[in-house]
Amino acid sequence: MEENKDYHAYRYGDHLTPGSELKIEHSVVCENVDISTLITMGIDSLEAMRQGSIDGEQKAYEIVVAAAKQWEQQAAATQTINRALEYLRTPEIEHTGNQWKDTDNWRADQKISNRVYQMTCSIWEDTKYDRETKQSVPIAWYVTWEVRIHSPKQGYGAKIAGQNQKRYTDKNAAIKYLDGRKKAYSHLFTEISPPIPKEYEHHFMVHGTLLPGYTVEGLEQAKTEHAAAEVSEGGIFTPENQEKPSVLGKLSVAKTQGKNANHSRYGNEKEGGYTIMKVLMVEPGKSPYAAEIESGLKSLQAAVGGDIQAVYPYEDPVALICNEEGKLMGLPLNRALFDDDGHIYDIVSGNFLIVGLGEENFTDLSPDLMEKYGEQFKYPEKFARLAGEIIAVKQPATNEHREKPMMHHSGPDL
Repeated sequence: MEENKDYHAYRYGDHLTPGSELKIEHSVVCENVDISTLITMGIDSLEAMRQGSIDGEQKAYEIVVAAAKQWEQQAAATQTINRALEYLRTPEIEHTGNQWKDTDNWRADQKISNRVYQMTCSIWEDTKYDRETKQSVPIAWYVTWEVRIHSPKQGYGAKIAGQNQKRYTDKNAAIKYLDGRKKAYSHLFTEISPPIPKEYEHHFMVHGTLLPGYTVEGLEQAKTEHAAAEVSEGGIFTPENQEKPSVLGKLSVAKTQGKNANHSRYGNEKEGGYTIMKVLMVEPGKSPYAAEIESGLKSLQAAVGGDIQAVYPYEDPVALICNEEGKLMGLPLNRALFDDDGHIYDIVSGNFLIVGLGEENFTDLSPDLMEKYGEQFKYPEKFARLAGEIIAVKQPATNEHREKPMMHHSGPDL
């Protein structure tokens, strides 16, 4: 508890467990406070003051919530690092190199092992004391053996087969039986790191990743086929986490199409001039707004400040037109583009337009799509790196979300 002249603050075990848990719980109690000045101000004034105080609390609360969200991202990064460290710190399993060796354990006086399997065995001799001869006389032999998964993970190592204290009254018969068991499982001990049976792969995985130097039965062929494909195609096989293409490459219209293929989507010329089309203009640091622009190439270039690139990141019949070299030119970062999982895969630099798509040309953005993408890009964004990832922080909307003319004259395209 923290004491103040006007209140007591109670804190209930605030603590941080890195990568796992954050707990903050506070309460405030005011006792014996002087309210003589306040009661002279009247109800209306006090209600206004109270609302202002509540608003201040709300702002403080929002800061705490935002900080908690930041902690969540950082804690996730810490936990991920912890998992990677646990993987890397998993010790290499000790083994006998596929050689039978004696042990000091009477329950398993011999063992053989490699990186995947281990077999132990013993023959225990039972005796009876003979009072006449005053000697211990063997009366039976008990054979114990087992084959287990030889996992480097503590607490793992499933039993595959075994026999506990199989009784023989003939020592040679016991030895013969045990030799037969050794021979029956000798095929497991021909390689230092044999392929792991699929049902036992989790014994050799740490947080879903197979430990180094191991393979799983049935996957060797697939791995070989992928390797062959990599060599023939010059690519890198990444079955799950393929890198997202950038906005300057994703489903883009080739630059030669944009400039040389008769400007097929530009120039919608009628009677010596270009048509005027309605578009959504999105500028860095501003809310988007509807604009009118000539459909010619030069007008589009003027709008984005250089050579254009048209990309199609959405299922709607729209194109995103941006500056092809915006990042190289150092234009301000504008808005993020997100994949289906809500992760940023690229950031557009400089101004960009959202335009409609006709059968052959860029065209007006329909009112419903104008409203949809106006809302999608409503808030300007700033960017920060947090826990190894780029995040977009939405900024307050500006008051510039209104239609503006942009009458760039194209003239003839050369």
